[in-house]
Amino acid sequence: MVTEEQINDAYDQLGKFKELLWICSSDLADDKKGLEDTIAKALMDGTIEGKNQQLRDAAAKEKFSELFEKVDESQCLYDQTRLNCELANNEVERLRLVVRLIEVTKN
Repeated sequence: MVTEEQINDAYDQLGKFKELLWICSSDLADDKKGLEDTIAKALMDGTIEGKNQQLRDAAAKEKFSELFEKVDESQCLYDQTRLNCELANNEVERLRLVVRLIEVTKN
């Protein structure tokens, strides 16, 4: 039997994870943009040099390793939150199907 409390908890969890996913998505986008802007500025002022893209990328990763780590951490947090959101959504759907099954079997 599914209780009203279980349904409310599942929807509350889903809502929290959706909100957190939006925040993580925004943070990830900001971190990526910050990294891209920093690299672009460094390329323009000559801080990063290289004959080809591989050398410039390597120099950027070395010079701005902390920013790359921050983007990686933001990406991991976003991926983790997206997975939790999917799991919460699956739980809501499971409870919805159980309730529907109970309704159908009563008739």
